[in-house]
Amino acid sequence: LTTDVTDEGGETRTGRRSFTLGFVSVRAQIDSAVSFFRAGAGGFFRILRTDLNGTPRPGKGSWRITALRQPDTALLPADQPQSSKEGEYLTPGDRLRPRWDPAYPPDAIMRSWADGEVLAKGEVAHKEDGGATVTLPDLHDGAYRLNYETTDDFGASSTAAKEFVVAGVETRLALPGLLLAESSSVLTGGTARFIAHSGIP
Repeated sequence: LTTDVTDEGGETRTGRRSFTLGFVSVRAQIDSAVSFFRAGAGGFFRILRTDLNGTPRPGKGSWRITALRQPDTALLPADQPQSSKEGEYLTPGDRLRPRWDPAYPPDAIMRSWADGEVLAKGEVAHKEDGGATVTLPDLHDGAYRLNYETTDDFGASSTAAKEFVVAGVETRLALPGLLLAESSSVLTGGTARFIAHSGIP
């Protein structure tokens, strides 16, 4: 929206403001302080509930944590299928990634895995700052998904999801490769932790 206002002296001032439109008036963002969790060490996610322009919105939401159904074997990066639009004409090789493609997205691969058993669920109340916290239950090492759902003032449903890894002694992930630092920074005298994993024998 752009507005021009001219004063009595003939000078013009212009004001602009952007608005985001959508079918649902709220959305959620799921974040954590670490890139992966450790089995037996606990952890939590913070969920921020806002309107479409980023203004915090209080309200209620529900969540559930599911184990991901991983494939039996890990595919090489070039063999990972690519998503395509519905009805698009395809040949069998169109779903394969180019072997020279440097983009290998572990998050996108885990996002393609279906939900399995529901391990925990609950409800949260977002405060005036739009924030709420989901504390993780005691989880074994593996791949999981946090599913979140909330309803706006008009009764429309808004959902968000976040895949995450719990690392342990015998972590099994059907990914060709994964390298994560637990935190992006560590204080002097602290411990830096990494997970380096491959599902390829």
